[in-house]
Amino acid sequence: MDNSKVKLTIDDREVEVPKDSTILEAALSVGIDIPYFCWHPNLDSVGACRMCLVEVEKMPKLVASCVNPVAEGMVVHTNTEKVIKAREKVLEFVLTNHPLDCPTCDKGGECDLQDLTYDHGPMMTRYREDKVRWIVDTHYRFDDLQLGPLIYRNQNRCITCFRCVRITREIFGCSDLGAFGRGSKTHISAPGGEKFLNEFSGNTVEYCPVGALTARNFRYKIRPWLCEQTPTVCPMCGDGCNMTAWSHQRKGHIRNTSRRNDSIDEGMLCDRGR
Repeated sequence: MDNSKVKLTIDDREVEVPKDSTILEAALSVGIDIPYFCWHPNLDSVGACRMCLVEVEKMPKLVASCVNPVAEGMVVHTNTEKVIKAREKVLEFVLTNHPLDCPTCDKGGECDLQDLTYDHGPMMTRYREDKVRWIVDTHYRFDDLQLGPLIYRNQNRCITCFRCVRITREIFGCSDLGAFGRGSKTHISAPGGEKFLNEFSGNTVEYCPVGALTARNFRYKIRPWLCEQTPTVCPMCGDGCNMTAWSHQRKGHIRNTSRRNDSIDEGMLCDRGR
């Protein structure tokens, strides 16, 4: 018997995974889809968004699959009526103060919130009160704040998954971004009003599942589905980081994004490469 692995059942499928896996990792490893916002394979799990709730037999309530470890003989259900209803309610709360600005948002077409709302969200909202709005400048209608040379923040779109804060702390090893305030008043910013000057700042845009963080060199230029993607290697130094070059037939080169290769870059691309 292999003591490094455990067997469990997910949606009537017997699965064998490493014993230090979470339920979410176990499900994804065999192609069972569980939606999430805050989880990322490069980051520690925090269970912030609650989108990945699943039903585990003998558990009194739904559990967040991204932070709950697997156990021998565990029986998990990811698509029961209870789970489906919970996902819908989580999305309803997420959308409570989220602006309906998809036509002007740069994340349109590659937005996790768009995709998951389409697949799991409510067909209409019951919310009739005014949305909480973060106004940076009363003379500027888009409420964008420039955090640094490359990054703009629109706090109204933020769903407080904390990916951007966690990547700066866990991967960059610094505290260039923080989450301040509580509840609907939580906002992402550089401490003390400083500028976000980290040389890997562009990765926060890729990690952000919504349009809260956008890149200066891509804002309002083109929709992603109109671009052609070409796998290539960054020429800016000898590291050889893998990346994807985005281009358009008439507009030419548009942007570069990371292309994960764990043996070289672990999915990180510096701002020079972008």
